Amino acid sequence: MAPPPKRRPWRRSARPRRSVKCRYHAIHNEVYKWFNIKFDKFGRTSSPEQTEVCHAIFHKLMENNWLTENTMQQLYCDTCQKFLADRLVEGTCPNKVCNASARGDQCETCSTLLNPTELIDPKCKVCKNTPRIRDTDHLFLELPLLRDKLVNYINETSVAGLWSQNAIQATNAWLKEGLKPRCITRDLKWGVPVPHEKCVYYGILYT
Repeated sequence: MAPPPKRRPWRRSARPRRSVKCRYHAIHNEVYKWFNIKFDKFGRTSSPEQTEVCHAIFHKLMENNWLTENTMQQLYCDTCQKFLADRLVEGTCPNKVCNASARGDQCETCSTLLNPTELIDPKCKVCKNTPRIRDTDHLFLELPLLRDKLVNYINETSVAGLWSQNAIQATNAWLKEGLKPRCITRDLKWGVPVPHEKCVYYGILYT
């Protein structure tokens, strides 16, 4: 839930960032209670438990050689002087049968998962200027290596967990298209730090 609160200070500049985080954390908690959804621990990005769990998962991935280093292209806003988080980019969906307005992570109209650089005519959501593409180094989760494990997990949990048909169809379409390495780090200051001395320049973990 980290990215949305991070952009709130630009909308409510008079509010300190900590108060914004606390406000929306409380709102999210009340929404989950209303839906009768319970958590062992409902934390936030800054919670010690969140960092502990993320670091444990990261170390497990490293031990199994499921992480690789690679260079990717990201959108950089010269006006804001920063790499833009997925949700801070807006443009037109590249899906030719859609062409709707979309965010940098997903098109809500056709449900296509996106990279910000795939958007047509991308704009920074903060300053409305056009960002440029820059190379940046990151860590990637090698999803192709985990395909068999994922298929077994999905086949079991989709039945036991009573998944909706939409969820099953979307997941099967994702698998049919072919899994690709997925970036798990971001060039941001806010978030869970990468727990590896050789990886500090990768920014933060995408949680």
